[in-house]
Amino acid sequence: SPCEKYVITYSPMADFGYTVWDFQMVSIIREFEMEREEDGETFQWSFDGKFIAMQFKTEVEKEGQESYFKEGISVYELPSMQLCKDHSGKKRSIDLEGLRDWGWAPARNLICFTQFFVDEETEENTAEPKVGFLKIPERLHISTKIMKGSSMLKLVFHPQGLYLGIMNIFQQKKKKCSS
Repeated sequence: SPCEKYVITYSPMADFGYTVWDFQMVSIIREFEMEREEDGETFQWSFDGKFIAMQFKTEVEKEGQESYFKEGISVYELPSMQLCKDHSGKKRSIDLEGLRDWGWAPARNLICFTQFFVDEETEENTAEPKVGFLKIPERLHISTKIMKGSSMLKLVFHPQGLYLGIMNIFQQKKKKCSS
């Protein structure tokens, strides 16, 4: 972690793929099982080491209904490794449909993220992509910017956190060929 108090280990072949350690006490704080599509980059530290966050995508199955995917970011406070509380005081993850790219701002506890809303069957966009900003631990949505016509957005942070660059790749419409 940036504060050098904690460390996370990634062991894809172990029972628990991720282990968060109190580095100074040499003790395990929490272990996480590995889910599909996770890797060594799944968790990210906040700039000050007070929080660690991970992206999740979980299939939800309810009896008598079609299954769907719930996705978002889980933010944990250190050293307790408890989920941050929402406005009603409940400890829960932050749901962000269509979450694609995300990261911590380099100089403050702010998460920046991109969202794409795509119909899984037709692979067509159902809404314009967005870039959003969440203040942590308050989980406050500070701002959202719609990025019209984008097919990919990549976040690039200024090292001191003064600026955020967004690489925007626009969709090219397919032309019908006639003979």
